[in-house]
Amino acid sequence: MKNHKFFSLLVLLFAICSSLLAETKTVAISYFDNTSGLEQYNPLSKGLADMLITDLSNVKSIQIVEREKLESLLKEIDLGEGKFIDPNTAQKLGRGLGAGYMLTGSYLIMGETMRIDARLVDVGTGEISMAEEITGEKNTFFELEKDLVNKLVATLNLGLSKSEERRINKVQTESFESFSAYSSSLDALDNGRYEESVGHLKKAVEYDEDFEIAWDRLDDLQEKLDKLVKARSLKLTAATIETIDKAFNTRNQADVEMMSNMLNARRMECYTMMTQFAVDSEENLNHLSEKFRSTLDDSTVRTVDDFKHVFVKKIDEYISAVRYLESKGFDSNLGGMMNPFKMLWGTPLDMNERYISFFITLEEWFGADDLIIKDSNGDEKPAYQVLDDLIIDHGNKFLNAFPYQPNDQRVKGRVDRAIFRKQNPDIYSAYRWISRNHRDKPEYIDWYFSGSIFFNHGGGLTTISKEALNGILLIPCMNSPEPGCITELLFVDSIDKDLYKLMQENLPGIKITNYGKKFGR
Repeated sequence: MKNHKFFSLLVLLFAICSSLLAETKTVAISYFDNTSGLEQYNPLSKGLADMLITDLSNVKSIQIVEREKLESLLKEIDLGEGKFIDPNTAQKLGRGLGAGYMLTGSYLIMGETMRIDARLVDVGTGEISMAEEITGEKNTFFELEKDLVNKLVATLNLGLSKSEERRINKVQTESFESFSAYSSSLDALDNGRYEESVGHLKKAVEYDEDFEIAWDRLDDLQEKLDKLVKARSLKLTAATIETIDKAFNTRNQADVEMMSNMLNARRMECYTMMTQFAVDSEENLNHLSEKFRSTLDDSTVRTVDDFKHVFVKKIDEYISAVRYLESKGFDSNLGGMMNPFKMLWGTPLDMNERYISFFITLEEWFGADDLIIKDSNGDEKPAYQVLDDLIIDHGNKFLNAFPYQPNDQRVKGRVDRAIFRKQNPDIYSAYRWISRNHRDKPEYIDWYFSGSIFFNHGGGLTTISKEALNGILLIPCMNSPEPGCITELLFVDSIDKDLYKLMQENLPGIKITNYGKKFGR
């Protein structure tokens, strides 16, 4: 019996809620058309819609579609050369916005006279529920707007409370100049011209310092602009900063994982570009192979110079994103098992070592132009040097923050290797000589040498410097800072006799094998 009563009560509550929802009218307000023939009044289209939306949002019994949602939909719809919204178009727009009614119309300004023609379209039937013409002086535009609001309330038969009446009848600004500047700011904002939008808003509040919605939008836009400036200085998109900020602000697991996945996707994109890199041919080294180009997102990337620019940009953006994450402050509890600091400080170290060798290969074959990124102090340095600094910094942070991990020794080994390379820069010279002579065209090389290195360069070997010779002796093995990893150099083609002798004399403990059988020259 009790269960039956409880069920009956639930049914009654559901019926009441459904009735209330059914009575709630959803209204979308489109931009009004400027029929004045004067471009200076075009921005008022958005300003008038925004004021109507602001006023009607104070009525609890209706739901007003946000202006931003309308703007987004309009950008997807092609209205043709004329932007006039007729009843049929209004009906389609209303459906796309999920609205039951669509308010649209036009305005005409001639001299000091302003006329507003408004139509309320029933989205379901396509019928015009209201058609009004409101005329007055241009400088009393705010009275015309309030008149239109009250006519719409009456047409929709909305019962207003005293507080709602007070709020919708509150004049936002009586200054036409302020209204015009505010309208221009909306148009600039919608087209991504944020600095210009801020300038218009500042003018709006100069004309009328009591224009509250202009002040509110100025505060919001200034915050957005500050983020944009920060993004530009960090070489990051506003979306990247927003994703990282959201993860730290909400601490929600889904937001943290979204941030981590975003950073990991960027890292893997760079890694894929590196491992698949290929030039057209030995005769055409400056052009990328068609197969490799087909894997790239940007079809305009054709030459190695194009690739260098894009690749460095992506690496730089990834590093900047990680630095921005670090600037939020270390948190060992963030994300639980998916802690972003743990993932970003430990996992990418091996990739960074591979990036180092790849940057050196690009520099040796194609020059150092564009292969520069900024270190943590903002100083420009060769990319491979910044990456070694990053290995040391991130590796040590990982070891200090997450001790007793299964991969501790591997991380420590990579840190020690990076320190050893920086202390012995001849190793970089060795990498350059190996990358130039390993094959007869540039390619990605896995630099985890162990024992022997094969050389198959049909075009003849280049002269080797004392620094490169010393570096070959110092190259450490994988996960170890100890030198002496290389035990043999094997040359498939014939080797110059003088070069062979030079290696024999300066590479003690390393076997020089000449598969070409005969010495060159």
